[in-house]
Amino acid sequence: TGEKALVPYFFWQGITPKALAAAPKAQMAFSTEFTVSEALRHEVLDIIAQSVGNANTGELSPETRLGADLGIDSLALTELATRLEEVQGHRVERLETLVTVEDCVLAAAGLAESGEKTPEAPKEWFARDGETALRLDIPSADNLPLAILRQARKDPQALILADAQSTMSWREFWLKTRALTLLLRRRLPDAERIGVMLPASGTATLSWLAVLMAGKTPVMLNWTAGAANFAHCVRLTGLSAILTARTLLERLEDQGFEPEKAAPKDVRWLFLEDEIRTMPLTLKLAAFVSSRLALRGWEGLIMPSRMSETAAILFTSGSETAPKGVPLTHANILANCHDIAKVAALTSHDRMLAMLPPFHSLGLTITMVLPLCFGMPVVTHPNPTEALRLNRLCRRWKPTIVVAPPTFLAAMLHQAKEGDLASLRLGVVGAEACPLSVYEAFAAQCGGVLCEGYGITECAPVVSVNRPEAPRPATIGQPLPSVQTAVVTVEGTMRRVPEGETGMLLVRGPNIFGGYLAGKD
Repeated sequence: TGEKALVPYFFWQGITPKALAAAPKAQMAFSTEFTVSEALRHEVLDIIAQSVGNANTGELSPETRLGADLGIDSLALTELATRLEEVQGHRVERLETLVTVEDCVLAAAGLAESGEKTPEAPKEWFARDGETALRLDIPSADNLPLAILRQARKDPQALILADAQSTMSWREFWLKTRALTLLLRRRLPDAERIGVMLPASGTATLSWLAVLMAGKTPVMLNWTAGAANFAHCVRLTGLSAILTARTLLERLEDQGFEPEKAAPKDVRWLFLEDEIRTMPLTLKLAAFVSSRLALRGWEGLIMPSRMSETAAILFTSGSETAPKGVPLTHANILANCHDIAKVAALTSHDRMLAMLPPFHSLGLTITMVLPLCFGMPVVTHPNPTEALRLNRLCRRWKPTIVVAPPTFLAAMLHQAKEGDLASLRLGVVGAEACPLSVYEAFAAQCGGVLCEGYGITECAPVVSVNRPEAPRPATIGQPLPSVQTAVVTVEGTMRRVPEGETGMLLVRGPNIFGGYLAGKD
């Protein structure tokens, strides 16, 4: 068609190209007092050309865009950044700043400015480290909010969430969740479902929970699959309102995607920055009193009289057909959490690094819901490709568990300074085959165990994972305790295949969803 398109750079941006308007300018700030040698420029151009399988560097101009013009996706961008660092030894601080060819030249020359500092974690973050390690468990409950509330009641002042700049205790978490719950009930009394459109963060976590506590169903929207798929998902779920942040929409608009224009015109957008600023004092006071009493045992004050059986609606990738809605129940997710705890032996000394977007099932269940259910502190970062920032978080906040695709973990290991990742005792990888080099680097730098697994959205999502006590590299491990499996023939009469032969994997268990969502359009 001749229309320029952006090939998504990052994991949470999906795989579908999106139309772009005007070409962006180079993103990195640089000093005009320095010049780049022609030799270095040509070396960088050669690296970029090799990355796209085209040795003709004459077609590359400083304004040529890596994604929109050259088709470089998130995985290729990670590999490109690694090669740029090898030119003169300068680190690439943020992958998302590599937008144009000129950005790559400046990064290789060390002319990109960063200067970002991450504050030290408060001593309260490590309060449990001096105590005897206790096995974590999920309080008895038939739904996720109740399990999370009962977990919070054990130690309301304990810190549960953090990011590069701040922390949140259980008491603060439930105050903010309760305030947003009351706001949603007031502003959207008739909405059955509410969209949540936020990256990995404490705000995304409490927004998901507040929607459930308001007696509604959270729809975790993927803003990276293109305008058509985004609009399809909004229509499929019959959304009348979407919770998001202005900063996210502004960033997406800079990349050529405008969610407000893609969604149906009657959809109401609630920007959390605005809602917090204009929240009535009476609502804040009601949230303060009721959340405090709930943490003292008065659960009925804040639990909804009728809660949605569906804990979240996610979507398939939509790479070949329109995305399908995947409703996951509280029972689906709780089953996965219980199973993972049985094989991972989580303790009160554990902390998790969470970077995966909550519209992906692994991000929703494993790095968002599971830590809350078990009372495991989580440090979040919204961009899984920013290896240096993630490493700085690890050095300061000392997580013991990381969950990520091998490509992003490999980038962290490659860019880590000595001691950055020393606190990690367990790494869990999936979504792609994990190279042996990543296993070796993780063992050398972290001293921990790397376990590979397998899962899909429809299974909430984990089906199998290697056990930490006996991992087997290059395998997807054993089924979770409550999951039954069978490998059967693909063609002809269905039968189990003999041991050692390949076939189609069938799974059955309490974590498996009940069927795709029927459209409301």
